[in-house]
Amino acid sequence: MHSEIEGLGFSHSVNVNENEYDGHLKLLQGGLYLDLFPFSSSGFRVTAGALINDDELTAHAVPNSQGN
Repeated sequence: MHSEIEGLGFSHSVNVNENEYDGHLKLLQGGLYLDLFPFSSSGFRVTAGALINDDELTAHAVPNSQGN
């Protein structure tokens, strides 16, 4: 049996022509696995398990001083 968890987060803001854009990226995965070795004399294995994914991407534009 083995498990794993991986994650990464990133945020970025940029101004283009006096307009502000904000973006956020979150990558998060985790898994739990069971390994079965049907032949003791071989490295062959069968793996079953579950992977949970919680990825998220959000972005928005902030209006400039004129409301555009």
